[in-house]
Order: sequence, then structure tokens, then C-alpha cells
Amino acid sequence: MKRKIHEKEVRKKIIKAARELFLEQGFHQTTIRQITQKASISTGTLYHFYQDKEDIFFHIAEETFLRVIQKAEELAKDESIYLRLAFELALHIQAFLKNRNTAELYVIAYGSYRISEEVIKKQQMRMELLFGNKKHFPTKEDIMLRSLTIKGYLHALALKAMNEEHLQPDQIIANSAQLMLQLYHVSEAEITSTLKSLKAMKMGS
Repeated sequence: MKRKIHEKEVRKKIIKAARELFLEQGFHQTTIRQITQKASISTGTLYHFYQDKEDIFFHIAEETFLRVIQKAEELAKDESIYLRLAFELALHIQAFLKNRNTAELYVIAYGSYRISEEVIKKQQMRMELLFGNKKHFPTKEDIMLRSLTIKGYLHALALKAMNEEHLQPDQIIANSAQLMLQLYHVSEAEITSTLKSLKAMKMGS
């Protein structure tokens, strides 16, 4: 039991150190040596838990996407599922528009086959749960294609942010949420209501 607790704590230290370094100086500029020094562990210990820097990043990305889903559910509370989905999208966009290093992490995540496969698989499962019984989506392929479209769209936006192109957060978030809801054939009335609620509520950092 003590060993399991210790291993969990070591993993947390590695993830915390790597996340901070990735955000401070970028993924490509961060080395395994820097991560081990910041986490106060040996290189051998790090490789006991993770294969390489990309493996560490994969776990960080998984945690990040999970936290966004949880936060969106907290913000939407008992509101419509459409508002919850809009919050998820807005939180991701809000994150990578903050600074170049964060945008770079999103670009790497969306460009990674391993991470993309996991994100799309989970997104597809959630969308099937939410929309699978609607007449507009008779097959899993329909939902998968929409998930791929949204992923590609966010990848392009993150790339623009990484290249420090001037983007207006409020306008980008509203337009992106509208596009996503239209992809899922949400009614115009629901879209209007969702965008109004999205604009009125504060999401924080």
C-alpha cells in the first residue's frame, strides 16, 4: 500500500514538473534532465514510470481534456447539454489563446496520432451518448466525422495562436460554438440561447 502511494506521488511530481516547464519554455525546449531536476528525482526513476517526454505529455494531455470536461459540467450545472458542449469548446480555445507556449502544446496534442486517437475516441463515445438517439445521426461514422472536423478546426486555431496571429477571443469562441452546434444539427433557437448563456457566464481561467 505504501509503495503504491509512493509511486502515485512520484508520478504526480513528474507530471507537475513537466507541465510547468512545458508552459514556461515550451515542449521542444524542455529536456528530460530539466524535468528530473525540477521533480528532484533521478533519470532512472522517470524512465521507470514513463517511456519518454512524449509519454509524459500524453498523460498531461489526458488530464487536461478531462479537467475541461469536468469544469464545463460544473459551469453548465443543470443547463442544456448544448451549453456544456459550448463551454468545453470555449475553455479549450480560451486556454490556447492565452500564450504561445500553451498554443504550442495544443498543436502538438492535436498533431499527435496517439493523443488524437484517444481524444477522438472519447469524444465520439460522449457524442453517441448525447446525440446517438437523434434521427440526424443514424451511424457512428456520422458522429466520428464531426468529431474529426472539430478536432481539425481546433488544431488550425491553435496553430494560428502559436504563430501569434491576432485573434479576438470572444468572437472566435462564439463563432466556434455556433459552428460546432450547427454540425450537430442543433436548432437555431437552441444555438441562440446557448450563445447568449455562453456570453453571459464567466468561465475564469
